[in-house]
Amino acid sequence: MPRTPFRLLIVLMVLALVSLACLNVPQPTAAAQQVPSKPPPPVTLPPTVELPTPTATQPLPPTPLLLSVTYEGLNFSFDPLVASDATNTTLPAVKQDEGAPWEIQPETIRSELKGYALKESFTKPVILLYPVKDFQQISDQAAKVIEELRQVLATRPSVAPEQGLPFLPFWNAAQLLRTKIAYLDFANGSGVRYLTQYGQDAAPINNTYLFYTFQGLTADGKYYISAILPAANPILPPDNSIIPGGDYGKFTDNFAGYLKDIEFALNSQPDDSFQPHLTLLDNLVKSIKVNK
Repeated sequence: MPRTPFRLLIVLMVLALVSLACLNVPQPTAAAQQVPSKPPPPVTLPPTVELPTPTATQPLPPTPLLLSVTYEGLNFSFDPLVASDATNTTLPAVKQDEGAPWEIQPETIRSELKGYALKESFTKPVILLYPVKDFQQISDQAAKVIEELRQVLATRPSVAPEQGLPFLPFWNAAQLLRTKIAYLDFANGSGVRYLTQYGQDAAPINNTYLFYTFQGLTADGKYYISAILPAANPILPPDNSIIPGGDYGKFTDNFAGYLKDIEFALNSQPDDSFQPHLTLLDNLVKSIKVNK
């Protein structure tokens, strides 16, 4: 038997050992051999709550349609929360020898609000338009009031003068208080508004007799506007039958102090605590326009 060369024998033994090692090593699977070129997309789960499709913003409710008055050159508008209608008339002139001093007036445009917010008021809700020149000619007292109003509007004091604030028409009673004083401009003029009550004796300030008034002049000085609109506030009694403290004698003795206290208390109340809201009455005044 021929001898195997020693070098060949060594080679054959190395090949045999390599073959045995390959048989014991596990081969990778096809899936493990596949390397992805980019990471897989994230998994998105369906929402648990279906969101509504966005819609346009809802507009605010429209401002209520204002009611308008146009009569013989007097124009204004008001919220239906103040009143539901108005009736207009022209009052004839009353001269010195034709009536009592408080009845004197020139020919006057008068608009009375109907269906007013306050039902149990002594004072009727009216807007009055006076020709200044005619009123001055028939009444020295009216001429004085008109001049006082000019001075008030020129200086615009925050506190009422000692004699009170200007007021037309004439009433057979005294101005008891002035509170919630403010100065307002209307379409072609300006004036002063305040809350007041008139009386012939010492009486409690109450929701039957209290009223809002605006006294103004057109910018050309030809016309005087007087608005008289009943007003009420929860801090006041319903009428004048309830005497503070229950003793009328003590009440009258301290009447001046009582009026100051009530003026302060009412002045401290917010405008929207009144009925009607003072803002609604101010808006009526601001809408006034005189075309004459």
